[in-house]
Amino acid sequence: MGGSGVKKQKAADTPARRLQGRRRKQLIAACAAVAAVVAVAVILAVVFAGGKDAQGNEGQSEGFPYSVNANLVSDMRMLGPDVLLLTDESVTVLDSSGKEISRLPHTYKRPAMDLCAGRALVYDRGGRRLHVQNRRKILLEKELETDIITCTIGRSGNFAVATRADNAAGLLTVYDKNVKEVFKWRSSKDYIMSIALSDDGKYAAAAVTGSSSGERYSRVYVFDLSEEEPLAEFSYPGAALFDLSFSGNSTVLFTGDTLRGVIENHTESVPAVEFGTGELSCYDTSEEGLNALVLSEYGSMNANDLVVYDGAGQESFRQAFSQEVRWVSTDGENTAVLLAGSVQVFDKKGRQIGHFAVRSDALRVLVSGRDTYVLSMGELDRLSTRDQSLNSAS
Repeated sequence: MGGSGVKKQKAADTPARRLQGRRRKQLIAACAAVAAVVAVAVILAVVFAGGKDAQGNEGQSEGFPYSVNANLVSDMRMLGPDVLLLTDESVTVLDSSGKEISRLPHTYKRPAMDLCAGRALVYDRGGRRLHVQNRRKILLEKELETDIITCTIGRSGNFAVATRADNAAGLLTVYDKNVKEVFKWRSSKDYIMSIALSDDGKYAAAAVTGSSSGERYSRVYVFDLSEEEPLAEFSYPGAALFDLSFSGNSTVLFTGDTLRGVIENHTESVPAVEFGTGELSCYDTSEEGLNALVLSEYGSMNANDLVVYDGAGQESFRQAFSQEVRWVSTDGENTAVLLAGSVQVFDKKGRQIGHFAVRSDALRVLVSGRDTYVLSMGELDRLSTRDQSLNSAS
């Protein structure tokens, strides 16, 4: 059998057969080359179109919508003209076109941040580390001796930290822009909930909470950083204050679960505005002191009031919604409200200037001048704040 097979092969080995064999080999080689090129093209397409690179890192094509895992985003704010995304893994800064300016990794377990005047103070709530950065790089890092409760950064470059303390409920420490300690105050029995710095860097305020005879209360202390004792102390029985800010150098604004209020000229208390049957569901405060609150009537998702206050603490306008309000954002001029499938934007007189559709899974909204950013599952998109059809109609 083997001998006859050899004979048949030799009998078929003609010049035509040899030419066909060479052509077959050339065709196979060409197909292999094409396959290799296609494979390389596929790999490059995956890397440059938002897949993973050779190190396993996620790639990102420039521009909006920007791909991001919304489940990892713990905060989203404006850092000057840029968008800052704080995630469980990094601090990412995007310019208005969606291009990444920087991505600075961190290892904080409970990351949180405060922003002012183009700088971000990022810290590990419950941990001991913090850093200050601008849009491109880390400017300073610090590790504290005790656990961080909350932090704030001032317009003048100084910053304040509230920490746990030995033999006290909390410790407020203020540092200047060179990280030199300039002020300390111990809260002996009440827990520090929020802190703030004045625009000129000369004053601070702290909101604390405690209980007496089973009754909850909050207090606000105002400090001149050149003096050891508080300038003033104000008490608010039954309330839990959790947000404190300065409007300018002498006006302190505060928000709690049942009320909001104003302290003028460091020492003059204005009667607080109580929410009554409204339950605070979400709020936002701009760097300029504009305060936007969403109050749900008796906690109902389908009966909400947007209430906006100016930097002096006076009510600017009120708008009712008969549906769930998911998020609110204010930039000092405009206020954006995220509803199920849409965003509505109002100027500071309460006139609607924008109304546009968004994805049904949208989670957050962030308004900044002519741009409004919407975070949905898997992406961050940029939309125009103003609705031209509304402008033409008016």
